[in-house]
Amino acid sequence: MKILVIVPARAGSKGIKKKNFINFLGKPLIEHTLSFAKKIDKKKILISSDFKNIKKFEKKFNTIGGYIRPKNLSKDKTKMSDTLYHVINWAIKEKKIIFDYILILQPTSPIRFIKDLKKMKKLIKTKKIKSLCSVVKVKHHPAEYLKKEKNFWKLLIKKNNNQRQDYKDYYFIDGSYYFIEKNYFMKQKKIITKKSQFFPISLKYPIDLDDHLDLKIAKAIYKK
Repeated sequence: MKILVIVPARAGSKGIKKKNFINFLGKPLIEHTLSFAKKIDKKKILISSDFKNIKKFEKKFNTIGGYIRPKNLSKDKTKMSDTLYHVINWAIKEKKIIFDYILILQPTSPIRFIKDLKKMKKLIKTKKIKSLCSVVKVKHHPAEYLKKEKNFWKLLIKKNNNQRQDYKDYYFIDGSYYFIEKNYFMKQKKIITKKSQFFPISLKYPIDLDDHLDLKIAKAIYKK
């Protein structure tokens, strides 16, 4: 399996300024993901970013250089699938890189275990999976979530009388890993499709950094 590791790391963010490059336990957040990526493939790592100082990270980790994400694909509402499609086209046409699968590693999910990655790769090879995403168990049952619609509240799903221990089979897409076959993605132009399969990783608590409180929680969990 030939893998192109893509690390999406745009410069802007709302909750935390320059979130992907903020200090996280002594080094920029993105470096935790790049260090993990080096364990997968030392040569086929590509950073998708509009950050003006991205070259220093490309040089330090010896990643594929030369790509700069366009500004129109670096906005808050830009879909990751759109940025992915652009960078993959660039990798194929400009760099002539040969690969079968894309692995997306977001810097905002810095806690990863190599054992999970090995299991995911084995699952893909064995079952010939086109799209595989990581998930973790949810801390709350979806029946406990509400949506406010103008002057009334609405349950997201119908609530039943089951006990909390009966809610063990609910999961959340945590964003740590997105494995997608290259040709399948270029045709579908989607990261998650109806054919996507999901893999429960070892992490007990989902990490996705959106604000400074998330950052503090992530640091505490990382140290454990």
